[in-house]
Amino acid sequence: MNRWRAWAIIAIKTVHSGIFLVNSLAIAHLFWAGVFTGGSRQTELALRLALTEVAIFILFRGRCPLSSLVDRLGAERAGVSDIFLPTMLASRVPYLCGPPLLVGLIGLGLRKPRGEPPGSERAA
Repeated sequence: MNRWRAWAIIAIKTVHSGIFLVNSLAIAHLFWAGVFTGGSRQTELALRLALTEVAIFILFRGRCPLSSLVDRLGAERAGVSDIFLPTMLASRVPYLCGPPLLVGLIGLGLRKPRGEPPGSERAA
C-alpha cells in the first residue's frame, strides 16, 4: 500500500471516529431527555443526527459507506472496527446504541403532545 492510501485511510478513520462520537453524544442526550428532562433546544438537533445515522445504517444494509471506502482503499481491517474501537466493542455498536436511542425516543414521545416537535418549549 502506498503512502497516500495509508494517509487517506487514517483520515477517513479519524472522520468516522468523530462521526461516531457525535452520534454517541446525540444518543446519550436523547436517552437523558427521554428518561429524565424532556426536550431542550439541543434535542431536535440530537434527534436529527441520530435518525440520520439510523437512515444511513438502514440504507446501506448495516454497513457504513465510510467502511466500504476504507475497504476499497485497501485497509487490512475495515468494517465497524475502522473507528479505532476494540473489535469486541466495535462489532456490538448497534446493540449498545440502539436500546438507549429507542428508550429515549419512547420517553420523548410519551412526554410531548402530538404535533409538538421535540426540543420545542411550551409556552407558560
